[in-house]
Amino acid sequence: MEGETKSFVIVCVSAIISTSYCYYISTRIKAGVFRLISVLPVCALFHILPICHIWCGVTYV
Repeated sequence: MEGETKSFVIVCVSAIISTSYCYYISTRIKAGVFRLISVLPVCALFHILPICHIWCGVTYV
């Protein structure tokens, strides 16, 4: 149970930080290619972390 709680906290914190980053960027950069490029790392993060966790057996300790 302890490992699940740590993982849950890490996922919540990363989601809050990523959402805050996207909100901040969207207010500062005009719509277009530059905004897309600045948000793509967050999209990649949300796609890669779950896959890496399942396939590689990575645990968030």
